[in-house]
Amino acid sequence: MSDAATYPTGLLSFTYHVANTESVKAQAQSDLDGVMTDFALTPTQQELITKISNETGLTDSLWEQYAEELRTEIDHDIKTVW
Repeated sequence: MSDAATYPTGLLSFTYHVANTESVKAQAQSDLDGVMTDFALTPTQQELITKISNETGLTDSLWEQYAEELRTEIDHDIKTVW
């Protein structure tokens, strides 16, 4: 279990904390699978993040897949917040 286990789960939270929380970024660089598990990413999301991490940049296709994965999460958040 990493520090990531104390943060909200999901792809949006994963993305935010890997980009902005130094301890989570370091953990993701050393144990990406463990951090994805701590954020409770779905198998599809984990596969997508692994593909993205193996690319030299975010391709249009990967971006489309990523945005689609985020959409359901954000749609749910919008409905519960507003």
